[in-house]
Amino acid sequence: MQIDSRLRCCVYAATTSVMLLGLGTAATAQNLPSYMQPIEGRTVSSPADTATKNVLELNSMMFELYDDAARIFQANILSKHPVILGLFTGAGGRFILYRPGMAPLEAPSVPIVYQLLKSVGHSTMALTEVVGPYLDNAENQSWRSSMAAYRARMKAAVDGLDATPIPADWRDNSRIILENNIAFMDDCLAKGTITLAALQEFAKKQGPYLKHNIHWAAQTQVGHLAVPFGSKQWPTLITPGPGPTSLADLP
Repeated sequence: MQIDSRLRCCVYAATTSVMLLGLGTAATAQNLPSYMQPIEGRTVSSPADTATKNVLELNSMMFELYDDAARIFQANILSKHPVILGLFTGAGGRFILYRPGMAPLEAPSVPIVYQLLKSVGHSTMALTEVVGPYLDNAENQSWRSSMAAYRARMKAAVDGLDATPIPADWRDNSRIILENNIAFMDDCLAKGTITLAALQEFAKKQGPYLKHNIHWAAQTQVGHLAVPFGSKQWPTLITPGPGPTSLADLP
């Protein structure tokens, strides 16, 4: 209670001092009491600093004007012309069709198989990032914990692979990639070193399987996105004149 009382007194004293300074007609920085200096926070800006800031503010304000104009341009364009917007995502991309006077129409998402295949392929690429800084450097063992943790995650992926929606023949290829990753990590952990020769041999071994993986992932993505861009899909929706207004209305 005594501490709270003292704290309130300090706050009241500081507040009163600020009010008195505001009411004074001759108060300047030179005659402020020393105990007010931490509160006063006087700053110094040279004419050159102020001039530079004023010029730089033109560039900052430019972006605000750009944003305002962009919203107007966007509204004008979309009110007169159909636009297909393509967005990059980790899930295979998004495509949205904007048509004048109509609600946006988004293409169905790329099947999850694409993401699964991409994850398997990236697992090998990520492994090279783990070992790259430590090639032929047996004295540095700091990579071991990262590799051991990554191996555990890799093993969990292998154990649950059969429950994923990856087609059976593609799944076997993915299993080989993941098991080869684990074998390489086990070899490095057992020997306590990562050699360039071992990494090159590992990359050569994985090459054919990764090639299939990349092909199937691209096939899944491109084949899926080709549907709305086919002759009976979005091109029909953006053709001038009467016609269907949604994908559900198409034959």
